[in-house]
Amino acid sequence: MMIARIRYILSIFILGALLVVAGAFIKLMHWPYGTTSITAGLILQGVAGIMVIIRLLAERNEK
Repeated sequence: MMIARIRYILSIFILGALLVVAGAFIKLMHWPYGTTSITAGLILQGVAGIMVIIRLLAERNEK
């Protein structure tokens, strides 16, 4: 099953999403490091997206 093969990629993406939501809350409350949390979350989501694309291309070439 495809989901089982990319479980760690999905966990990285979910962690990034949680960081973005937490960063937005921190930014809304005007606490420090809100922008840093949002940036780190978006970078994690971007990395996870790139990893999914690489995995899909690699599986397509195997078939």
